[in-house]
Amino acid sequence: MDSGGDQVSQSHSWTSPVFPACVQDHIKKQDCGKRKMFGIEYYLACLSAFILRNLREQTARRSKKGLYVSACITVGILVIVIIVVICLLCFPSTPRTSEKGEIADTTTTQKGEGTKAIEKKNVYVLPQEYRLPKTLVPSSYELVLTVYLPFYVDIPIRKNLTIDAEVTINMTVRKPTNTIVLNQAGISIIKEKCSATSNGKAVDIEEVDFDHAHGKVSFHLRDSLPVGREVMLKTQNRPQYFGDVPDSVKTTTPV
Repeated sequence: MDSGGDQVSQSHSWTSPVFPACVQDHIKKQDCGKRKMFGIEYYLACLSAFILRNLREQTARRSKKGLYVSACITVGILVIVIIVVICLLCFPSTPRTSEKGEIADTTTTQKGEGTKAIEKKNVYVLPQEYRLPKTLVPSSYELVLTVYLPFYVDIPIRKNLTIDAEVTINMTVRKPTNTIVLNQAGISIIKEKCSATSNGKAVDIEEVDFDHAHGKVSFHLRDSLPVGREVMLKTQNRPQYFGDVPDSVKTTTPV
């Protein structure tokens, strides 16, 4: 009996290990004595309870954090959707560049066998003063240029670096007329060297009228031209060159 008592007292006199303060506080709060556990079993049970408690607390905190992150993501997506909807509602009422300028894209519809829409972009209506009449329609052009360069041939000094041009235009008469109107912006036409023929016969030019404001020249004929008549107009011009001429061309004699 004594030996048995000694064994029991030895089991109760077991020295407890050293735990952190938080664990020791938890052990004091646990009623492990009622479970009739002794020695190392007592401390293991209390330590297990402490670990389980901490796990439950961490799980609860993580769940709250996950809910917070999910809520933030949901709110962000909702804000983006609202912004997109507002942009889509405002886009049709926003004025475009074509609505502000004088030149705009237009769409015209022509009725015929099949109705179709023809898009015309950047339409600019030219004032009537700049337009040529529809009495004549050109069919072909022929241009001959003579360029005068110094030192190559004997020419007057005033002819150096100048250009003579001869233009032949073949036209068909669409409406009866006695006037031929051409564009001549930037071109000097020599009146005395202009001529016109119709069906192989000369047509007298009574007057040449220049409209510098609108860049046109009119050849007034003595006789009216009937519809369907072929006309050939030949003019002599002096185009103007406004570019730079290298000094080597002006002063160097060719080899």
